[in-house]
Amino acid sequence: MLRSMDARKFFFDDKGHLRSAWRLCVFVVAFYICSTLGFILLLGGLGLVLRRPVAELANSDLVFVFGHGSILISAALVGWGCGRLFEGLPFRALGCSLRPGWLKDLGIGSALGAASLMLAALLATATRSVHFSLDQVSAGAIGKTLVVSALVFVFAAAAEEMLFRGY
Repeated sequence: MLRSMDARKFFFDDKGHLRSAWRLCVFVVAFYICSTLGFILLLGGLGLVLRRPVAELANSDLVFVFGHGSILISAALVGWGCGRLFEGLPFRALGCSLRPGWLKDLGIGSALGAASLMLAALLATATRSVHFSLDQVSAGAIGKTLVVSALVFVFAAAAEEMLFRGY
């Protein structure tokens, strides 16, 4: 015979802490709301500062940078908030505080990331799965592509780390 479950035990454990599934639900909902609002506010704020229409910014190459930037900021804020609220953890528990040796770690991680991308491109080229060729475009266009791509990779990598390491 099944025992009736106390409603409180459905949400809280014996120590009075919110159960992990409910904490995850709170994080997911808060992150979704925060990242959506953050993206809208980021686009709107940059539109005001740059005096450009939001629709123009939303259709630019920088929209990927804005999107990953809002994910990064949202993951940091919501991850810190949930960690603090539910477990009493400080911000440094997210792994993004400055400490001795952080610049060396950033350099090593960036070098390993770049090496892994180059290895993937080399393997794809060696197996003739991909063919690389030079475009007949200006150096300015190539430079813009490299800068935007670097920004996307930096923000995307930081956002991924923050999101999955965070809460």
